[in-house]
This record gives sequence, structure tokens and C-alpha cells, in this order.
Amino acid sequence: MANWNGWVLTTKGRALQAKVEIGTELEITKMKLGSGLLSEGETLEDLTDLVKPEQILGIAAKEVMKNEEGEYTGLCKISSTISNAGLTKGYEVRELGVFAQDPDEGEILYAVTTDSAPDYLPPEGGATVISQEFSVYIAISNADHITAEIDPGALATMRYVGIQIDEHNNRDDAHESAFTAKFKAHNADTDAHKDFVGATAEKAGVRGMVPAPPAGAQNMALMGDGTYAYASINLLQRNKAYVVGDIAYSPNLPSWARLECITAGTTGTEEPEFDNKQAGQYITDGTVVFIIDDVRDGFRVGDIVFRPILHDGFIKANGATANRADYPRLVKFATDNNLWTDNPAAEPWKYGNGDGSTTMVLPDYRNRVVQGGDMPAALAAGLPGIVGNVGTPFKLFNKSSGAFYTKSTNDHRFAEAESGGSYSDLLFDASRSNSIYGASDTVQPPAIVLIPQIKY
Repeated sequence: MANWNGWVLTTKGRALQAKVEIGTELEITKMKLGSGLLSEGETLEDLTDLVKPEQILGIAAKEVMKNEEGEYTGLCKISSTISNAGLTKGYEVRELGVFAQDPDEGEILYAVTTDSAPDYLPPEGGATVISQEFSVYIAISNADHITAEIDPGALATMRYVGIQIDEHNNRDDAHESAFTAKFKAHNADTDAHKDFVGATAEKAGVRGMVPAPPAGAQNMALMGDGTYAYASINLLQRNKAYVVGDIAYSPNLPSWARLECITAGTTGTEEPEFDNKQAGQYITDGTVVFIIDDVRDGFRVGDIVFRPILHDGFIKANGATANRADYPRLVKFATDNNLWTDNPAAEPWKYGNGDGSTTMVLPDYRNRVVQGGDMPAALAAGLPGIVGNVGTPFKLFNKSSGAFYTKSTNDHRFAEAESGGSYSDLLFDASRSNSIYGASDTVQPPAIVLIPQIKY
């Protein structure tokens, strides 16, 4: 159980910590182990208890940490012991909580941490007997402000007994007993604890301890049958049937990668080679076909994003014709969400039916600005009309401004209205007012063009 993340003070824990820093005593009451996972939107700070408590652990010892000069370091070590004694059902050890007494709130969950790669704690009665000491460190400015409710029923490990003897012998009035001398000699013997490991699935170790771990077992968990194995959730298994949508993980893939089944079947006897290990790659395992997903991007199948480059696992939303067999998840997405159309030019956000069976037309987001609305739609470019009125007959004297200008003509249709002189046509050109007019065949504000792409 060496994968614990950093400690997080709960909301009530932070409130208690503030009281402690101004003089309130921090009384540690117990610890708990649990197997729960946070729900979506839930945070560790909001917890008032573990998500799924499994065991209550008593406090075995409190030790004030000092440096070589005997000065307090600002840390206090609280020790306890994890054991499967009396445990009727094994569980994944995913969460650990420290509880304390608040003078106003009563007992609260003070701090909590989680294990990113949880180990399995087997039940009592199997070949493996678990008894493991562990400690947590609490930072507080004054060591006199922290106490712990020592549980006499807590399991005392050999190391804990040694701590008590060392503390006794460091006292000025302590006496060196014969037992203490033998105990120190025992601890100094390099062969004293060599048989603490060595158990097998069939036989416990000499002292009932755990089996010796194989090379590389730092990423494995001790299982209930006394063997070590990868304990990842939904680990990719051999000779197992998978259906479309099933999720699996493999230690041979990067930590960001997961596998989703896109063709149902049964995995083979040997795990396939993951050569490229990139998102969007299809992996055939026996009769099952998986796709590698990158869980870091947070996008779901069918989501459209705009990026300066085409990312792995995405295809351009450019109106191209594609084979349906190459993108089965997009076919399902379009079907589930009623996004098929016979006229992709009029409904460019949908998937064109193609030939109706083997091909389809991808959505086309090119050369369009995306805006919010209540329903998807395709809007044509447009601007409000510019209208006006000029009375006739008229005679212009080469006076014009802005978008209006004149052009001389010999047309004498208005000669009867006003005799003599040449007449001018009244013309209008918006570009004479501002050069942005006439610079494009459509409405075009300043823009940055990115590649629209669909997660497949």
C-alpha cells in the first residue's frame, strides 16, 4: 500500500486546524480504511466520512518528531496497524481517513487520502496473514497541542514495541533491563527477520507473513490466494468475452490510454502487441476489436473541436465521404442521436447517408462561424439592406461625398425640366466609405481558421 496520494484536509478539518493553530488541542481519535470511489462532482474536501468505510483502526502510538539536536521538527507521527484479522470479506484499499475531536462539532473526518493503485486486503482464513504497520505525519506548530487516543486493542508490531523500549531507555530514570538488552541484540541481528516473507498460496511463511514478491511487483497487489497480480479495475483479460462498449485497461499501455470494445468477441490466449500506442488505433485481440482512447482529452465520441493540428483519434469535419466500417462509433453516435440526413449541404452538422449502407458523409464545419442557438441550423451570410431615395429631375454640380459620387453623361432626358448643361449619374459604392466593403463575396470579420475535427 505504497501508492497513497497526498493528504487533503476536509472542510471541517481545515476549520479545526485553524482552531488548533490558536491554541485548541488536536485530539486524534481513530483512522478508517475504505474501498469507495468519489462520485462525479464530489471532492475529498466535502467528505464527512469515507465513501465506503470498511475497517476502523485504533491508534497504536504517537511520536513527536525531532531533529539531531533534539528540536521539534513540526511533525507528529501517528502509528497504527493494518490487519486482516477478523476480516470476513476482502476489499480494495482505496481510501484512508484520520478522525479527530472538534470542540464544537464532535468527532469529524479531519483528513483523507486515496490510493491511485489500490492493493487488495484479503479476508482472514486464507493462506495469507496480513499485519502491516503504517504511519501518518501531521504538521502542527506546537507539539503540546496534539494528542491521540491510544487504543490498547491496536496491534503492537515488533517495531512499535521497539519504539516504546527506546523511549523508555532514553528517560533519565530508566533502567536497562535484561529483556531490553536481549531485544536490542535481536534487532541488531541481520538474520532476525529474514523469514518474515516466503509464504506461498499453499503454505504460510514461518511467522505467518506474506509471500516474497516477484520482480516488478511494486505495481502489483497481493491477492486473496497468496499471489501477486495487477489489481487495475477492468484489467484486460485472456479468453474473455467482451461486448461493444466494454472498457478495459492494460499495464502494457500508457497510463492515459484505455480500450473500448467496438467489435464484440472473445480475447485470445496471449495479449496482443501494442506497437504504436496512440489514440484512435484499432487493436485486434482474438475476435475482439478495441480502440485506444486518450482519457486526458475529456471528449466523447462525436464531439467536434477546433484545433491547429489534427489530433490522434479525431477525423476532419470537412464533408468528406468515409467508410462506415472505419468509424463504427460515429455510425452508432449518428444513429442514437438521429443525425442522419439525405441533404448534408442543407444540414451540414449532420452525417450524410452516403450510399445508405457502406459509406457516409462527414459533417462539414469548414468556412462557417459557430454560434449558440436553441436548435442546430445552417444560416446563410447576410447584412441589412441599404436603401434611400433621390428625387428627379435633378442637376448635379459635381458635389458628392462618402459612398455617393457622380459621373458625367450626355443624357438629355431631363432637358425639358431644366435647360442647358450636361447631367451626371448619381452612383453609390460603399467601398468608397470603408475598404472592408467589397473585399469579400460574403460577410467576413477578422478570424483565425482552425481545423474542425470529430472524435471517433
